[in-house]
Amino acid sequence: MVFYSYHAFAWNSLILLGLYNTKGANSLPSGFIAEPVTSKKAVSGVFAKNPRNDWKPMLLLVNKSGKVRVLEDPDESSDTTDILDIEDKMCTNVERGLQSIAVHPEFEENRYIYLYYTKHKEDCLADDSDNSPWNVVSRFVMDPETLMLDYAQREDIWRGAPLHDAFHNGGAMIFGNDGKLYVTTGDGGTPENAQDQRNNLGNLLRLNDDGSTPNDNPFTTANGYESYHCRKSEGKVPNGTNDDAICSEIFATGLRNPFRLSMDPNEKQKTRLAISDVGGKVWEEIDYAGTDYEGVNYGHNQYEGPCFRHSDKECLVPKDFEEPFYWYQHRSKRDGCVAGSTFVPEGLWPEEYKFLFIDFVWYNIYTLIEDKENACRSCLPPIPEFRNETFFHSIWFPGDGKNEAKMVDMFFGPYKDTQALYVIKFGNHDTVLRIRYTGVHNEPPSVNFEYEDKFYDVTDEIQFDGSDSKDPEGDELIFKWYFGDGYKSGDQNPIHTYDKPGAYTVTLIVADSLNQLQQKSRTIQVGTPPTVNIISPSEGNQFYVGQVLRLKGEAFYVNGTAFHESQLEWEARKHHNDHYHPFLDSTFGNDFDLSAAPEPEDFHASLNSYLEIILRATDEDGLVSETSRLVQPTLVMVDVKSNIPGVTVFIENEPIALPEEVWAWKEQDIRLKAEDIPPFIFHSWSDGVLDPTRLATLNYSNPSFEAIFCVDNDGNCQVGTETCCIGECNADGKCSISVPVELPPLDATLHLHSRNSTSGPAATHAPTYGIQVTDYSNTNLGESGNSNQQSSPTMNKQASSTMSASGKAVLFILSLLVGGGVLFASFVYRRKFGDRSSRTNSPPTS
Repeated sequence: MVFYSYHAFAWNSLILLGLYNTKGANSLPSGFIAEPVTSKKAVSGVFAKNPRNDWKPMLLLVNKSGKVRVLEDPDESSDTTDILDIEDKMCTNVERGLQSIAVHPEFEENRYIYLYYTKHKEDCLADDSDNSPWNVVSRFVMDPETLMLDYAQREDIWRGAPLHDAFHNGGAMIFGNDGKLYVTTGDGGTPENAQDQRNNLGNLLRLNDDGSTPNDNPFTTANGYESYHCRKSEGKVPNGTNDDAICSEIFATGLRNPFRLSMDPNEKQKTRLAISDVGGKVWEEIDYAGTDYEGVNYGHNQYEGPCFRHSDKECLVPKDFEEPFYWYQHRSKRDGCVAGSTFVPEGLWPEEYKFLFIDFVWYNIYTLIEDKENACRSCLPPIPEFRNETFFHSIWFPGDGKNEAKMVDMFFGPYKDTQALYVIKFGNHDTVLRIRYTGVHNEPPSVNFEYEDKFYDVTDEIQFDGSDSKDPEGDELIFKWYFGDGYKSGDQNPIHTYDKPGAYTVTLIVADSLNQLQQKSRTIQVGTPPTVNIISPSEGNQFYVGQVLRLKGEAFYVNGTAFHESQLEWEARKHHNDHYHPFLDSTFGNDFDLSAAPEPEDFHASLNSYLEIILRATDEDGLVSETSRLVQPTLVMVDVKSNIPGVTVFIENEPIALPEEVWAWKEQDIRLKAEDIPPFIFHSWSDGVLDPTRLATLNYSNPSFEAIFCVDNDGNCQVGTETCCIGECNADGKCSISVPVELPPLDATLHLHSRNSTSGPAATHAPTYGIQVTDYSNTNLGESGNSNQQSSPTMNKQASSTMSASGKAVLFILSLLVGGGVLFASFVYRRKFGDRSSRTNSPPTS
């Protein structure tokens, strides 16, 4: 397909992507037009200068499954050339795969190309932090004659830490004005990674072009940190380092899933970046980064947008975290998902267009408009200093394929003697678009066509109807149909007959009086397609977390001959609310294992998430049949309660007032966390686990967890209903020590000893102390007045034979106040709760 200039009446060029409302499809803002570049699948791209064509601009595209393609003449042709395929060199399950591409600033001298992808290992399905795959940045040198990239000659210049889960992969890259490579990494599905700088997940990284750490990074030894370049130690600081050791490549931290990254081309003296950080339950955010933001913490997993995580009401201004410059709230029916963003080059478009961003699940590109007058940080929910307006909507008419319309990335690049915006979206038709400003203030037409959606036989007359295509100004439209078999028509509602079976792409292009062109394509099948059937998983099957589902199916030609197994094409999607995450990319074969079944994405995803298994078969004529099967999770009701009604614990990092019954998935590792809520002090879980933070696998019937709290000394209590940590609830409604204290004999030693000096989960608590009294009245003392008996290795105070009884009483009372807090006398504490050191830290096995 060849593209011509705007004023030439070019039938093979443009595509409509306008705003959809109940009246139909509206165009872009006045003066803009959109057109297709190619239909090759991609997730990101970048422009470079072509070494074999006088250094003219060429467009490099990458897709998730591992292909790198080049469009050598994107102004005039949609033709692409594959220059690298690393599908068998990486993991592509769920969100893993090839994520982004970057070009060295001095490409004309060194021809360096950089790729970010998930490194292949024998077990791509592993999902634990020790054995799972990891991401890498590889540097390639482009061949100046063939443009090919040689995998064998690559350099792996950086690697990440092992990924606990197959989502939150991050993976954006861009070179800054300072010549440094900026790379974003997601938290790998473990939110705590974003605040743990001992690994390089959940961060913005800054690297030299060879992957080493720049000397002026914020967390280097030169700045007083114990830092290590973690690419050399499997993405983490080396074993045996101090707790405050840090990865030196980190430039900023506290990110969840920083999916896309853009640089401001208008800032020449320093580097200014925008990070699109995908949110969780409530907020999406876009953060400034770069020169003025080195060393900042963006707040995940404590903050999301302007508020505490998962909240739109607890929104205190953070003291230690950098706030996003723009945030927006999810909508009730379709959440939200920020994707690519871009700064508009100065002088290219009208003044009101300065910054654009994509929302993946809303099919929109928005423009940000400064609006400080209406900003309100103290409002609930907070209002930022920008407001958004829809610039572009990628669904044309009701019924159009939503998955075809979802956009993932965008960037400005060259077009003839100016620049245009390039947009990358999912789907199989017109996946790369170009939006440019023409200055012609006449809205382009909208285009749509219909036909009876069914399978047709050869020689059937097919009626096409283009009457839904309209011009906003009422101009008469010119129609041009391409039927995919070499035939054309200029009628509005043509009839066409195909003489051979096959799948044909039908394209309608319409033009108004100013030769503004818009097009739409659909696929029609002529002939009898194969039949397909999914055998496994069977109808009604459910899955549990970690279960390995077997994919097995069959397909038959119209004459009953079975398809070879290598011809069967599988795909799996993990649906969540109104969108889905890829779980298995297109894979050919049969009777093989799917990745271990996932956990829900977060606390709120248990009831609106499921797997979809898709099987396709394509015959030699290109006829395709597809079937799918929904596989729901096995749900488990979890009873979480406390002996103190109304206290809050965290379930999957979500604050929940108890008691509460929550839905989870069978075999899910559910995260529970209890905190002291004065005067209530966490004591243990009802099954004996002492650690307030626990991970419990839901592998038994009727799981129930009770958080046991006691009332702190001098706290308010109710007799008979609440247990005091020390003493009893007295008549005044206060916890106090009421048991009589019997002073030790005159000749005795008081040993103050810790009862959680042993290792294990209980040792993570602040130590509690007991008191041991030893009678030395019959023991010989040396000249110094001390016993020759070996003293306690912990805190040990000995009383001399001349100490008065009152002095020993003072010593006894003081020993209860060591460390600035109340210490529990062992005989009082054990009387109430028993010896905690003998408790089990394992969940029940029933």
